[in-house]
Amino acid sequence: MLKDAWTDYPYRQIIGDVGALSEFDDGYFDVIICHNVLEYIDDKKAVISELSRVLKNDGFISIAKHNRAGRVMQMAVLLDDFDKANALLDGHNSTASKFGSIRYYEDEDILKWEPSLNISEVRGIRTFWDLQQKQELHGDEQWQEKMVQLERKVANVTEYRNIAFFHHLIMKRRNKDL
Repeated sequence: MLKDAWTDYPYRQIIGDVGALSEFDDGYFDVIICHNVLEYIDDKKAVISELSRVLKNDGFISIAKHNRAGRVMQMAVLLDDFDKANALLDGHNSTASKFGSIRYYEDEDILKWEPSLNISEVRGIRTFWDLQQKQELHGDEQWQEKMVQLERKVANVTEYRNIAFFHHLIMKRRNKDL
C-alpha cells in the first residue's frame, strides 16, 4: 500500500506500531489520519490515547472505520451470506480479505477510550456505491460523478449515515471550559 501513497503534498507517514509515536513531543501534529486501522488492532485505547497526546490543541484526527450496519447490508444484499449477516447482528466480528479480523467498535467508544476528545463530525461513506450491481458502471466517470454527488448529499443525513459501509469521524479536543 505504501507504493500507492499520496505524493502531491508533503506529509510524514509513520510506519510501525503506536510506539513509533514516542519520538514526537506532545501536541506535535496538526492533523492525524487514521483510516481503517483501529478495527484491526487489539489495544484501541492505547492508540487513541497516544494519538490524542501528539495532537495539537487546535488540530484534528480523521478516523475512517467500518460500520457494522453497512457490513450487515453488504453480507445480506450483495453477498447473499445470511449466516454472516446474522452473526454480525449478534455482535460477532467479520474478516477482510487482505487484513484479517475486523473487530468492530462504535463511534462513541472512542470517547470512552480518550475523554479528552470529542466527535465534532460523523459522515457516512459508501452508502450506495457498492449496492450498484452493474460493476461495469463503477469505471464510468459520469456515473462516478453522479454517485459521488449522491453520496455527499446523504453523508450527513442520519438515516443514511447509519447504514453507510464506513463512518468518517473528525475528532477534536474537548473544550475544557464546558
